[in-house]
Amino acid sequence: MKKILVADKLSSAGTDLLSEKYEVVVKTGLSEDEIINIIDDFDALLVRSQTQVTPKIIDAANKLKVIGRAGVGIDNIDLDSATEKGIIVVNAPSANTISAAEHAFGLMLATARNIPQGNESLKHGKWERSNLMGAELYGKTLGLVGLGRIGAEVAKRALAFEMKVLAHDPFVSDDRAASLGVELANIEDIFSRSDFISLHTALVEQTKGIVNEKLLAKSKDNLIIINAARGPLINSKDLINAIDSNKIKAAAIDVFDQEPAIDDPLTKVDQIVVTPHLGASTIEAQDRAAIVVAEEVDSVLSGGAARYATNLPMMNEEDLAYTGEYAGAAMLAASVANQISQGVVKEVKIDFNGQISHRDCSILRAAILAGIYYQVHDVPVTIVNAEKVAEQHGLKINEIANVDESSYVSSVGVTLITDDATNQVVSTISGNDLRIIQVNKYTVDFSAKQSSNMLIIKNNDEPGAIGEIGTILGKLGININSMYVSPGVDNSAMMVVGIDRILDTKEVEEILKLKQFIHFVEQADISVFN
Repeated sequence: MKKILVADKLSSAGTDLLSEKYEVVVKTGLSEDEIINIIDDFDALLVRSQTQVTPKIIDAANKLKVIGRAGVGIDNIDLDSATEKGIIVVNAPSANTISAAEHAFGLMLATARNIPQGNESLKHGKWERSNLMGAELYGKTLGLVGLGRIGAEVAKRALAFEMKVLAHDPFVSDDRAASLGVELANIEDIFSRSDFISLHTALVEQTKGIVNEKLLAKSKDNLIIINAARGPLINSKDLINAIDSNKIKAAAIDVFDQEPAIDDPLTKVDQIVVTPHLGASTIEAQDRAAIVVAEEVDSVLSGGAARYATNLPMMNEEDLAYTGEYAGAAMLAASVANQISQGVVKEVKIDFNGQISHRDCSILRAAILAGIYYQVHDVPVTIVNAEKVAEQHGLKINEIANVDESSYVSSVGVTLITDDATNQVVSTISGNDLRIIQVNKYTVDFSAKQSSNMLIIKNNDEPGAIGEIGTILGKLGININSMYVSPGVDNSAMMVVGIDRILDTKEVEEILKLKQFIHFVEQADISVFN
């Protein structure tokens, strides 16, 4: 049974889901060294924001296939190290969308109406109504820096309060903004025209310190800034100076450069409302994040595709949902083709057949390359780093989209060309089962669920061949789990036999002694696909 290490406190909604299929070990508060000492036993690692998944941890994780972050940001995971080692990193990008949007909007209301100050004043026996005059949101302009999932939800709430909403986001089209009732503008216009600004952009090198002295100098007087995204988006010193000089009115901050932010200068300014990174701290968000990341980890460990992989090519969610179901079949076809091919692989031809041919098949291409290399490379190869490995080997790749559907809705064909031979394997899915449906020119029907190993025999299409081969396998003590005999082609036939173990060289030679029947014998270990 595969093992999963949960290194941070996670909602039981997620761990209960995983416990149905895997051995889940919960050990929180571990140091880097403590994780290094045990991580080699685990197939998956789940964290929130506390545990730092460092290069040293990843280097020690020789079985690890997936790292799950129960939340949005992956700042605490060394993505480059994980990618280099072929480990998929998944997160739950939409899990806290509503909670974060509501918190940002709550901070805006609290700051505009001096709610925290009023609470503190009254609890100290003061009645200071005249000193706590606030401002309405109605009729004001809200500027959003970032119009992704959370920014869009904040926009909806602002429009409900009858605010005008501006947004700066270079990745959002005019049509998308218009559909949200939002006007796109450059960031300088956002600051010069807005009464409130809320930050909802990712933290990358280009956005670090994006709110700085130069931009604040262009701001509208009495501006209120909300940051419930990432602390380093704001130059803290410049923000404090702008408040002290009365250039802007106030701010509300939920995130900081360093956390816990016990002595952060931002927490010492009366005009700044602060909360201890509570954006995602709701019961609903935590349950949602745990369930989403658990489903992602389960999908990866089961040989499927991850919807929210952070170190894979970006794909349309609809395409990924459809083609991702065929990722295991694609990898199976490539693995079998590679194992039955002699010589050095020079070229791979990929056929996307049926309905998947209309889709973005990037995930299937990566799965095929992983299937070729995962058993033969000196470092772990998965869909994460397979493209890079193929490039390093100078592999030539040709893709063909065949829209015509056969008896299967969709299938994936992999043809490997080596310096010695050419072999084709075609696979598909049937429910949760991966099936091989063609080997070279022979139509077969082999279920990966039924056997851990495939024995592929090309033989004369004549009476007695099947009996002779079955007799030899019986004498060798080989248990036959399944058998499919392909219809004859050019006076030859193909047997695809599911067996309980791989034959050694001497056992293969015993079968080859049937020279009057046998053309060739090949085998493939498919235990990873069971």
